[in-house]
Amino acid sequence: MANAKLGSRASYGETFVQILDTDGTQLTPGDSGKIFMVKLASSEKTVNLPPVASSAGVKFKFVLELESSAAFNIVVYGLTASGGSTGDSNKLNFMRVADAGARTYNRDGVKFTSDANKGDFIDIFCDGDEWHAHCFGSDDDHFAALSD
Repeated sequence: MANAKLGSRASYGETFVQILDTDGTQLTPGDSGKIFMVKLASSEKTVNLPPVASSAGVKFKFVLELESSAAFNIVVYGLTASGGSTGDSNKLNFMRVADAGARTYNRDGVKFTSDANKGDFIDIFCDGDEWHAHCFGSDDDHFAALSD
């Protein structure tokens, strides 16, 4: 079998930094390669990833810039932070690097918890079938997988 190309995307290549401080943002494949600086206030916020079917090769980075007592949810297309069985449900694989490789498969999303610290970050990429989230921080309780 030859090495197959999964996706071809123009990308910002982490050269474009954007503040993300509003609830209900819907990302598109055109946002691929952006670094999103997450600024939380006193209320929980949610952002939705684009559909996996049109996102092979899409990559995002989310960096916590301002800590809060609220969570920040990154959810698959078509769902809310509470999860469900519509849209791209169960299409995210989650790994916390601070937790010696703890992995959770087939989730609806990932979040920065209210314990997260400034500088914690989540790298997310899509292979055309699923999203893969790698979470980096000083403690594994700074991140959590959303329901399946």
